[in-house]
Formats: sequence, C-alpha cells, structure tokens
Amino acid sequence: MLDRDWLKTFAAFGFIPEANRWLPTGACVFVGHEDVVWCVTAAHVLTQAAEKSVGAIVSINGQQTIVDLTAIYKATPGVGWIIDTNSDVAAGPMPMPPGIDIRSIGFDRMLEQDDLLPSMSCLTGGQPYGLPGVDPDKPTPLILDGVIAGVDLARSRVFVSVPTFPGSSGGPIIAYRTPWDPLGSMVVGSPTVFLAGIVTETIVVPNNQPDQPHVPPLHLGCGATTNSVKKLLTSEATMQMLGAIRSQEQRAP
Repeated sequence: MLDRDWLKTFAAFGFIPEANRWLPTGACVFVGHEDVVWCVTAAHVLTQAAEKSVGAIVSINGQQTIVDLTAIYKATPGVGWIIDTNSDVAAGPMPMPPGIDIRSIGFDRMLEQDDLLPSMSCLTGGQPYGLPGVDPDKPTPLILDGVIAGVDLARSRVFVSVPTFPGSSGGPIIAYRTPWDPLGSMVVGSPTVFLAGIVTETIVVPNNQPDQPHVPPLHLGCGATTNSVKKLLTSEATMQMLGAIRSQEQRAP
C-alpha cells in the first residue's frame, strides 16, 4: 500500500487547447534533482499536444489547479522540455509556488534496472478522467498491482504484468524490494518502496494457439527504467538549463 506522500509524487498531465479547457493525455512524476523539482513524463504525451499548451493538475492551497507549463517556459528564457526520444522520456522544471501539495522522488529512491528482478511486486499509478468508479470531475489516483515481468537491460526497458490504462502514460512504475540481505537477515530501517520506471506503452502479446481460441491475449505494461530518467536529468542539456534557472533566480528581486 502506498502512503499519501507517494500518492503526491505523480499527477494528471494533459494539454490546454484553449482557455478553461483541459484534455488529459497521461500522467507525470515529480523527481527532485539538483535542488529542482522536475516534471517527468512520457515524451509521446507531449507530442500528442502538438503546439498547444501542456500542464499538470496539482493541488495548490487545497484547490485543484492547472499549471500551464508551456506558458511558464515561454516566459523564462533557456527553460523548457528536455526530451530523449529513444527512451520516450521528457522532463521539464516544475514551478513550486507557495501552497503546492506535491512530493518529489530523489535519486536515492530509484531502483537501478540491474536491481529489478522478475516476480518483484510492483504498482502503476495514474490519474485518469471519466473511468467508471472514479470521480469524473477531478483526477483520482488509480493504482493497479502486478509484478515485474522482465527487464531489457540493453534498451533500458522494464515490463510489468500490470495492464496500463488511459491516463497512465508518463506515470510511475513503483516496485517493492524486500528488506532482506543476501544472508537472509532483515535490514532494519531499509526503504522498501522505490520508483522503478516511467510508463510508456502497452504491449499486447497475442494468443498464437489456434486450438485454444478462448485464451485472451496478454496485456503487459512497458516503461523506461529509472536509468533513463537519471541519464536525462544528468545530461548536458539539463546542466545548461540548470544554469538558466539559477541565473533567473539571481535576477529575481
């Protein structure tokens, strides 16, 4: 079970076709690095918005608020989205106004892809609109559970048995690691909940058994591992953007 702090580490993400309209396209995860909170999502979620404004819905002073990141970036020279098309991951600075109620995940709470093992318990998180059983007027965390199905180390991909859904692209894959050392002793105080990746797609494994047509296809979730997230947030492009952010902070009154 996730505590409330973990539920605040991701949010609904979408685009703003015009004033006072909101169209959700996925989710985003908040990652803390170099004293900046980054909004991390799937790169294809941004391309779906074309030239329109994009943003996240978060709670500010108890009110659900659309944060128009496109408008903020346009007003801040040198600041924008950093995109890795190979891993389908994108990141941009997240403004932190007073009263914003989000939590960020540090690198220390990310599992390296080498530490992901098949059968490890995991969850996916998203905040969809319009699905039966959730509030149609606001984003509601929807958590599904499963296991790590496999890891493609060469492509930095993680596969999970959790089926993904509209609103989970760009959302977190959260893994549970048991607090046992190789000798079987419990490591007291060791964290057990970690970010394992960012959801990027659903993969359908068809039923290729003609003698068993009743067997349904297998739906797997697929995501970029945290190795891809770390690589993006330590890239030269990110370092240049950090310089622009700090320059803006120094010029602020």
